[in-house]
Amino acid sequence: MKIDNYSFGSITIDGEVYHKDLWIIDGRIKKRDKSIAKSKFGTSHRISRKELKRVMTPKTRRIIIGSGNSGLVSLTNKAQIYLEDQSIEVEICKTGELKQRNIEIGDNDSGIIHLTC
Repeated sequence: MKIDNYSFGSITIDGEVYHKDLWIIDGRIKKRDKSIAKSKFGTSHRISRKELKRVMTPKTRRIIIGSGNSGLVSLTNKAQIYLEDQSIEVEICKTGELKQRNIEIGDNDSGIIHLTC
């Protein structure tokens, strides 16, 4: 998958425009279930181990995190430790930088993409 464009609240991936936060799981794009973060932290700006487990598959080797326009989204300490324990590479940057850095989402990647803030 290739990120074609990003602007606040909108991302285009492989020609398809999305206006909601996304999960990328096993090569498919799904609307992010922000209730996981909101119920625990009161905001969708924190990514927990529980949410990571929802997007990861046995073939996941890298997690791509689009941290929003201003970069407000971050991993909890437990989530970071979990990824280290699983030997999963983390690529986290402001969502607009995903396009600027030409990050492509491959078969061994999972992702959480925040489109605002």
